Amino acid sequence: MKIKKPVKLIIIILLSLAVIGTAALFMINVYVKSAVRQRILSSDAAAKLRDVDCIIVLGCQVKGDGSLSPMLRDRLITAVKLYNEGAAPKLLMSGDHGQKEYNEVGAMKKYATENGVLSADVFMDHAGFSTYETVYRAKEIFKAKKVIIVTQEYHLYRALYIAKRLGLDAYGVSCDLNAYAGQSARDLREIFARDKDFFKCIFKPEPTYLGDPIPISGNGDLTDDYGYKKAEESMKEIKISRVSFSPGYGDMLGAYHGCELRKEKDGRWICVCRDREAHCEPTVVTVYCVSDEAVARFEEFIKESGIFALENRPESNLFMTDYSPWSWDIDYDTVFSGKTERRYFSLGEYRRYSGRDYELLRELERRFLALRGEKISETREDKQ
Repeated sequence: MKIKKPVKLIIIILLSLAVIGTAALFMINVYVKSAVRQRILSSDAAAKLRDVDCIIVLGCQVKGDGSLSPMLRDRLITAVKLYNEGAAPKLLMSGDHGQKEYNEVGAMKKYATENGVLSADVFMDHAGFSTYETVYRAKEIFKAKKVIIVTQEYHLYRALYIAKRLGLDAYGVSCDLNAYAGQSARDLREIFARDKDFFKCIFKPEPTYLGDPIPISGNGDLTDDYGYKKAEESMKEIKISRVSFSPGYGDMLGAYHGCELRKEKDGRWICVCRDREAHCEPTVVTVYCVSDEAVARFEEFIKESGIFALENRPESNLFMTDYSPWSWDIDYDTVFSGKTERRYFSLGEYRRYSGRDYELLRELERRFLALRGEKISETREDKQ
């Protein structure tokens, strides 16, 4: 049976379009990968980048019991490692939280904070429903300019290409720490996903949700709803009544150094420092005046830094090895849920601290010692 010429022509056209379409599909896939291949770095190379605003962790499946899927766990392991190595000061967890009972970003933040990351350093994007929306919102809502994206390598190419087309300076670190079941099927689907986002990046549609800016340079607890106290609810104000800081006993000879900030009955702030070089030596007591303005700046730093989260670090039987202060005690009043409460913060060496924790403690020490103004007096207390 002969095929009529018009039908034959249609078949030829359809076959030609299919061949062209298939070729275009794979050509776009190759183009997307080649356009950003040089942006994929090792963890060591990424840690050496400068002025990175945040590490974006792309969401993945969370199981019904709240536990992490293997792929998501590997993404978080890699991201927390980069954070501790100083690659970026903040983490941006982006994933699906479109339903109350399913919360990828909450599980992600929970993992990060349980593994040494300050709660205030972890932002959650509850509307990161797709890779495209995550990158779009990182730039427009969280105001990030330079980022490190963490996900498996097959996924990185698309994420980095979207970032490039949306004007976000992005680098990627792969987290293929294990072999994952069903990877061949994911690789195939990813080819179509790259093509889809290639065209999406041409038209640049807005994501499902936008909203008011939440700068990544601020406090991540503002994005929180996973059982943590939201920053705007928990600490409207902090008023210090006393701060005691002791760098420890120094050595076997009994050296001691400590300072206390307190308010006198006449309303003046003073800082009393005690220094002793050995048990047999006298203690030198030096009193400094402290201005109200300096105390107000210190209170603001404490409120914004998230320092109180360190009190929740797990206990350890190891001393800090690269940070000397032994103890901090802070008595303060704060407004919580509309009521003023007196609270006490105490921090010692016997906890597991991350690299970021050490940096924050050093900054707290620097700012505390900078409170000291003009010397009022210096006396010697002889050993009895």
